[in-house]
Amino acid sequence: MTRALHSTAAVRLLKDAFLAKDVRITHTEALDLFAQLQGFNAWSHMSAADAVPGPVPVAGSKPEGPQPNTLEHMLLAAAEGAPGCARFPRSDWMYQVENGDTSLGYQDWVRSEFAVHFELGSTDVVFDNTPQVEVYDHFGVLRSWKLQYDLTNRDGDINAAFLHKKPALVTLALADPARLDELRELMVYEDSFIAYKDGQYGILLEIEYETQESVGSPDYAPEATVLARLVKSLALLAPCYPKLSLGIKPEATGGRLAVWCFLPEMAAKAMTAEQRSSLRDLLDYMAVPETSDEYFQTLVDANCIKPYRVQILLADGAIAVHDTMAADPADAVRLTEQVQIGGQLLGVLPLDASTTTQET
Repeated sequence: MTRALHSTAAVRLLKDAFLAKDVRITHTEALDLFAQLQGFNAWSHMSAADAVPGPVPVAGSKPEGPQPNTLEHMLLAAAEGAPGCARFPRSDWMYQVENGDTSLGYQDWVRSEFAVHFELGSTDVVFDNTPQVEVYDHFGVLRSWKLQYDLTNRDGDINAAFLHKKPALVTLALADPARLDELRELMVYEDSFIAYKDGQYGILLEIEYETQESVGSPDYAPEATVLARLVKSLALLAPCYPKLSLGIKPEATGGRLAVWCFLPEMAAKAMTAEQRSSLRDLLDYMAVPETSDEYFQTLVDANCIKPYRVQILLADGAIAVHDTMAADPADAVRLTEQVQIGGQLLGVLPLDASTTTQET
């Protein structure tokens, strides 16, 4: 016969055990502790059958519970510890428990909230941690990018489609929602997404180009012609943005060609909103038939920015370091003065593409 233990009796038993050792806990703390124990739900109900220990695992047998590299494992890990999951905190769960809005344990509640919030029919997802995307570089050679793209849509809303290819999205959404909001602030109009490339979060700019093949009309240039034009323009643009990844994605949405530019988070933060917007406009001009090579070079020269590190002596004697993207050293100082007013300029150093951009 299965006998359920009511939460009040269960908590009383737990309190008695602690009081015997002169350890005092509140009813809420006891309830929370019970909810974390295997076999208990949020109301501390446990059947006698659940209380019976399970069989001892046999060596070489398949381990029970969520396996690494799965969504279930990530959700379980996010729900561990006192504060719990940043996006679905333990305090929100306790509020629902006390109001009688849920009878789930905390980990099950996180799983349920995640599925509802991201419109998933199931949390049974096994991740592909090495997604490869083929992209033409500025030499016209196909390269593999280790990229998890369209973590959001163009409006900045989370895009859970093909979630098995986006473990970085789950990590960001569960553990650091504030950072997700910061990345949204770096997006450019409706021509960008939040993405994850080579171990870095950032912004992926995307400008698509129609071709004769994608539209099915002779009024458009053949794909080979558009691709050649894009590769040529990309070669002019790449030296001006050494910290960014530039490429051309074949067979994008609707069979179109797409110019991609990945801005790592720190590099994007070092640019002003106007600079990011200007970069987007350059990508939009790359394969326009009316744009001659000479005119495009003029546009590139006018908007060419490179990374600089500005060192400033502050009033308290400390040295501040500010990394920025600028057209020249004078422009770097001008941009730095906007955030470091009153400091004494010590120097401006150009940075190469391998230098890590830092915030101050």
